[in-house]
Amino acid sequence: MVARIEKQNQWLRGLKNRTECYADFKAVRKQNAPFNTTGNIVYNSLLRNFLAKIHAHLLSFYSSGKNPADFSATKSYTRPLPTIMKNIRTQIQILLIIISIPLFGQNDSLSINGNGFGSVFQNLESGKFSGTINGILILKNSKNKESLLDFQGSYAKLEIEKDEDEVYDVSYKKYTGKTTSGKTEIKYETYAYSNSIGIEYNGEYYDLSLIDGACDLIINGLEYSYESEKSAEYLIIRITKEIKLMNRYDSKIRKTIKLLPNSTLVIAINRNKKL
Repeated sequence: MVARIEKQNQWLRGLKNRTECYADFKAVRKQNAPFNTTGNIVYNSLLRNFLAKIHAHLLSFYSSGKNPADFSATKSYTRPLPTIMKNIRTQIQILLIIISIPLFGQNDSLSINGNGFGSVFQNLESGKFSGTINGILILKNSKNKESLLDFQGSYAKLEIEKDEDEVYDVSYKKYTGKTTSGKTEIKYETYAYSNSIGIEYNGEYYDLSLIDGACDLIINGLEYSYESEKSAEYLIIRITKEIKLMNRYDSKIRKTIKLLPNSTLVIAINRNKKL
């Protein structure tokens, strides 16, 4: 890098015209490894812009009858090239930090650390149990229109599907519930320390799943608790902040719906009645 910068300084001291400048620039590009990172691409783009500015000033010197050797006396480019390059690198670093801040913010708002699930079904490897669902689900569709889905003692079930590899858990717990009309279906699933929620709405399936990777994160804004008695267990789900669900990745048009705060569902699963 030091040798390269010294070479660039030599160009500037002996610069006569744009053709000579770019010939040398391309020669050095040929001798060195290709630039395969974003930082290097930006770096060289800025360098080309810098050299173009020098060329423009040289033209003004020629047209005014001045000696190009006097170019170094101008105040605009009295700083040595290494200093300029250092400033460019600093600006690139600041830009990358600014870009990364909202990305990290999005990840943090999407999920939080999971604490596990205190269900009486947690350690079962398999099984199917019937139940009912009550509550309301408030959602906003892709056109920002709000609607309310009601669940009044309608059909629900719990399917426990064995994880043959037992990577993080012995099984997946899959809850399903239908609205009072039976037209819309909601799905909620837990595995290890993670969860997912989805809804079949107007012929399309929308969901948000954190059952992936380390399976140690849960959906931020979805609170859950379990209450049990001898004959049944109640899973209580509360939406405390807006949660975005997306349709399938292979859909022709990607769309989002939002689950809104104050939505509450109670899924009652019969502990003794298997399907």
